[in-house]
Order: sequence, then structure tokens, then C-alpha cells
Amino acid sequence: TSAYAMENVEFSNGGTSTVYRVVGDTKYYWPKDDDVWFYAYAPKASASNGITYNDELDIEVEPLADTDSQVDLIYAATKGNKTDDAMNGVILNFRHTMSKIQIKVKDSSSDLKFNVTGWKIAGVDGAAVFSFDDQSLTSTPAAGSQNTFDSNMWQDNDDSYTASYSKTVTTKNVTSVNGTWGVLDGSAILIPQNAPKATAYSGSDPSNNPLNGAYIAIEYQAFDGAGEALSAAGTWGCWPVKMDWEPGFRY
Repeated sequence: TSAYAMENVEFSNGGTSTVYRVVGDTKYYWPKDDDVWFYAYAPKASASNGITYNDELDIEVEPLADTDSQVDLIYAATKGNKTDDAMNGVILNFRHTMSKIQIKVKDSSSDLKFNVTGWKIAGVDGAAVFSFDDQSLTSTPAAGSQNTFDSNMWQDNDDSYTASYSKTVTTKNVTSVNGTWGVLDGSAILIPQNAPKATAYSGSDPSNNPLNGAYIAIEYQAFDGAGEALSAAGTWGCWPVKMDWEPGFRY
């Protein structure tokens, strides 16, 4: 039998933004004179979003290959008691568990321009288990910080550094004229990690020439100042990068 008074129970906001209620007709009662820990996460675990709930407060996360369909796992934990909270509800402050990654490009050469058509983040962890740190969390994050839980809350990272995420983007013309960074379409929501920098790389398509470690790749076509093509469309360039991502931050 479960050790929990309520385990993986689905809640809905019932049409308001702050008050959540149990989905269905089941009623739950406060244990007599006990403080109760509440643990919550969203979105609901589903094969369609790469989130799987296991007992013992473990949540398996495997970001989907389609970056447009990836979701950000958020969590909350707090302790309540019958006297103060049973009738008025329990406040849960949710926090992000994952890292959001965007790709920016810049052309520093007045002799070249680029049409960028895709990006890839590769050589990173693609699966891990998020575990609530049992009864050590508070409902209020530390001042000025999103990263309020220790790294042990992410466990069982695969550490194979073979996961790859890519996106075809609307062609972006990048020149040195304005000298600013341009953000490419889309983003990835991935597992926090410390992936080692790739030790070797090549300009060929990284799909056919995998690298040892983490890197970013850009799909592009290069032109000279007169508009003459210097490379074929769909050429890839690869940059080894050490991926140091903390939960709740955008990079």
C-alpha cells in the first residue's frame, strides 16, 4: 500500500488562476493532528511530453526530440497543518527544474554574409530523474535565486552525452552591417547538466560525423561581399562548447 495520503492526484484550477481542486469526486481528509508535506509538479506526466511519474517522489524526464513540443517541468513543496491550512488551502510556489537554451549568431566579417537555416545542440545528457529532496524544501525560494535546490535533486543522468536536439529555422540573413547578435527561431528545454566540451570537431554534417562531447552546430550557406556563394546550402559548422546549465535559467 502507498505511504502517501494522496499519491499523484491530478488537480485542476477549476477556471481560476489560484485555486486548484482535485479532479473527480474523490475526497481526501487531513490526518488527525499531523503536519502534512505537499509535493506537486506540472505538467501532468504523459508519454506525449516525456515525463514519467514513479513512486518515491521520482519523476523521469526525457526531453522530446521535437524542440517545439518540449515542456518545462516545474515543482513545488511545502508543509501544512490542519489548523492553519485545512480549510483555507495550501500555498505552493512552483519553480523551474530545467534549463532553456537559445542559439544566437553574429557575423564579425565585413567580407562574408550567411544564410542560417538550422541549429543543433548535441553531445548532451538526454534523460535524468528529478527527485524531490524529502522534507528539506521550503515553499519560498532564496532571495534573488531560482536555483534553490541542490544538484542531487537531478539523479541518474545518462552521462553518455549522445543526445541531440535540432531545429530547421526560417532563413536568417546574418551580416556584419548591424554588428548585433541575432536570435534564431526556437529554443530547447533540456536537463540541467555539466556536459564536457567536445574534444574534436569537423565542418561536415554532425549528423554523419558525431563528436566526442558537447557542441553547437549551425546549418548555413556562406557568401562573399559580392553575393557569390562560397559554400553549398546546408553546410554545417560545429563549435565545441562546455554546457554548464543550472535549473531555472535561460542560456
